[in-house]
Amino acid sequence: KLEGLKKKIQRDKELQTWAHQLQSWKRSRIQEMGGGVDALDDVESSPVSTIKVHQAMQAACKRNILNIVVEAIETLDKELMCIRIKGDGFLYNMVRYLVGSALAVVTGRLSAATLETALESSICVDLSEHLAPAHGLVLLDQSLEASEARWMSESSESAESSSDWTALSADRFLEEQLLPKIQ
Repeated sequence: KLEGLKKKIQRDKELQTWAHQLQSWKRSRIQEMGGGVDALDDVESSPVSTIKVHQAMQAACKRNILNIVVEAIETLDKELMCIRIKGDGFLYNMVRYLVGSALAVVTGRLSAATLETALESSICVDLSEHLAPAHGLVLLDQSLEASEARWMSESSESAESSSDWTALSADRFLEEQLLPKIQ
């Protein structure tokens, strides 16, 4: 979807104008603080623009979050959270933006209304100052529903048991490999 969008932007004058307008707005936010993206932490200007998200961009970037589970992880000296997000696909840095923005709402650095506006995706919102660090981000599982892939030879029953096995394997990896190294 996204690769096709890049080509569409190159061919479509309207999309080129939209992309230029968006980049200009984002640059002006950074210049207001006289620095890079790190300077956006103190930006007083709104991260919400007046620029509507182009229909082609909405169609190419639509993803669905199916489930989010947040659990506290007890360690000797640190407060950690395990956030498991299940979706039908993820864009580049999408999970980092979701986690960082949720944390910003909880700590009062971002209003819930601004995050809601971003998730509605009708107008452009710059959340770059809330991008969570990649450190600690782990892909525990990926799957493909048999019903969505006609070429899969497994029956839906064996696909379900495979999914259960993968979830158990991911939990074991978290407990035996990741958490001991953090503590």
